[in-house]
Amino acid sequence: MSNHLVFSVWLIMLGAALQWGNIWWTCGVIACGLFTLLLRRRGRTSNTLPEYAAQIPEELFSVPPLIASGPFLEQNELDGQLQQAENRLRHWESHSRNFAFLIAVSGIAAVAVTAWLTSCRQLFTALLLWGSLESILLLFCLGVKRYLRNQLKHRSIDLQSTRAQWLLNHPRPPLCLDRQQDRDHFCRFYPGKAEARWACILAELAGIDFLVYPQDSLRLATGGGYAQFLQQTARHGLKITGTTFHEVIRSILGQSPSALPEDLAVAGTASAPPLSTFLVKVRKNMLRKNWKSLSEELLLQEIQQRPEMSVRLFCSYWPTREQAVIALAIRELAIQNMDRPATMMCYPNDPAPLLLYVDLDSLESAEFFLGMEEKFHIRITDAEAEELFSRSFAEIVEYVQRKQTEPMEKS
Repeated sequence: MSNHLVFSVWLIMLGAALQWGNIWWTCGVIACGLFTLLLRRRGRTSNTLPEYAAQIPEELFSVPPLIASGPFLEQNELDGQLQQAENRLRHWESHSRNFAFLIAVSGIAAVAVTAWLTSCRQLFTALLLWGSLESILLLFCLGVKRYLRNQLKHRSIDLQSTRAQWLLNHPRPPLCLDRQQDRDHFCRFYPGKAEARWACILAELAGIDFLVYPQDSLRLATGGGYAQFLQQTARHGLKITGTTFHEVIRSILGQSPSALPEDLAVAGTASAPPLSTFLVKVRKNMLRKNWKSLSEELLLQEIQQRPEMSVRLFCSYWPTREQAVIALAIRELAIQNMDRPATMMCYPNDPAPLLLYVDLDSLESAEFFLGMEEKFHIRITDAEAEELFSRSFAEIVEYVQRKQTEPMEKS
């Protein structure tokens, strides 16, 4: 977004130089733009992540990892509010980038038409007007972004006192990643070198100075520095998805569970456990199209109470291998678009809201169904998408199977 604003200001200067200046003014503005571009590119390439690969010995992972006994820094109400503020900021950044792109394209088209139909003098005026209009709109977008970022910062500051009180009641050993003994002990809680390396990187970027476990909430462990931590990770092109350290690391590594032949071989060998009382109530409300009765917070709590994802166990609950493969793909789409935990375990009889936000008009829902269309090469109408919200996970899989046997409708 800031790059677009710099470009808009440069357009204003270029238009003014062409309109009222001379050849020297114009050359100076062009040189200034090139110099600014080089500076920004140099600043971007200078950002490097801390590196720990050479400092973590392979021998640490020749034995099973340590298992932390807890208690853990778990997600609470403030953590959930911080996550909501983070999601709002991400959505606005995504929308504002698309908006800036549309402004740039429309501006280029307007200048091109002006150049075709009018004189050079009017072309210079069009450049000046385009740069001014784009600057005003981009300043508005940046102002909203700053407001949302301040909200996120205030929420993270609220977590600082919560973290301090928790550590007072449950003291943890200090963590200094520069000391080999501390670093080796910290890495022993992860199953492999890749996970341990990213755990060290995240802990350093977050400025954490006490021992954290894979099950700890990343936001709560970071505390008041979470807003700054997000800026640093975004600068390095990292997207933080998940709640705990382990979930975030798996999302960064792209370690989404995938089925192997031996995993699929167990399909149909187990029955899904019965639904909890809460999910039975959710199922009944969905059949009545009672959307307002749902609580996203309670659904996430239900997911957290389940065992960690096991591909082999997951596949065993599905009657056929084909259904198991489709179910794994749908679960992956839910993790990517619905901010579901990467370790989420789900069963065929689960109601759809456990996987999806029940809001057909939301950006996440639209991306989820677009992902289903691309993944399975099917066409999903708005009416069918709304109907799927009231179905079970197994019924969604059956729907995909049925649609795959139908001819693809042309749009």
